[in-house]
Amino acid sequence: MFKYLLTALVTLLVGATIYLNSLVYPELQPITHINLVLYAGLIFLSLQVISKDSHYRSIFINLTLFFLINIVQSTAFTLNRIFGDVDSSVQYYVRWVMFMNLTVLFTVVFVVCKYRLVQKKTLSLYMITAGIVLPIWLLSYLPFLTNINYLYTTGNPTGDYYQFYKPLFSRSMLIDLAALVAIGVFFYAKLRHDHAFGYYLDTLMFGFLLLVSFEILHQFSHITNRLLFNLGQYATCMVLIFMGFSLVLRYRFISGHAGAFYESQILSDSPFVDHRPGLFDRFIRWNFFNTKAIKKGIFLEVPKGEYRPKI
Repeated sequence: MFKYLLTALVTLLVGATIYLNSLVYPELQPITHINLVLYAGLIFLSLQVISKDSHYRSIFINLTLFFLINIVQSTAFTLNRIFGDVDSSVQYYVRWVMFMNLTVLFTVVFVVCKYRLVQKKTLSLYMITAGIVLPIWLLSYLPFLTNINYLYTTGNPTGDYYQFYKPLFSRSMLIDLAALVAIGVFFYAKLRHDHAFGYYLDTLMFGFLLLVSFEILHQFSHITNRLLFNLGQYATCMVLIFMGFSLVLRYRFISGHAGAFYESQILSDSPFVDHRPGLFDRFIRWNFFNTKAIKKGIFLEVPKGEYRPKI
């Protein structure tokens, strides 16, 4: 019941935000509103997964909060532009950018910690994640945290939007680069150790890899070229659809009896339980391994091209 109520409230919030944006920002591209609708859909899908997934529920709770914060922040920013003055709008926008980058980095690093520190309790994982993320975030945005009006002290012309916000976007790129490093650590560890992990979670992390990469493009485009930002919005739309597809696959998998059994088995300490390949595993196998050579290492070839096990 709760997930349907929350979905209804989010849908109402998105509808109100789109209506207000059409009044305040008539120049906004329709893709911006489409992305808001996609965020609402992702919240519903995440809640569906949470209702079924008992092993990795904390990851999808974080994911739901990430999607929800994107919508709430967008609504609050629109309201601030309607009822606030120019200075308050600048201050809110700075806080918005800083907080959104914090949520991205926290969500990604938590997944990495969950994968590498599988024996840790959820509370410990949150504390470790905070211990990693907060120092990076505080150091990156220190000038803005000590003076919210820092942009006015840089000497950049206030009439030039891109130059005025350049210090903010430059520091935001550092946070996104840190998120890229965290994602790189995840996939490196997965290739090196191949610990059992939730099915399709690596696919979601690949979605975050794309999302963060396009976010860097957004930050860069604010400084250089508006066209890049518009293209980035369309790319973000495609990434959100990809993440939604991943959530659907995850929900279908854990909803079935076979998927539920598999999830319970890979989390056991039994040495007889092996890792089931996911999308990322197949991608690596197809592109970096000679499957025919591997097959010949396991099987004996007979004259007709068939194979028999080497037993």
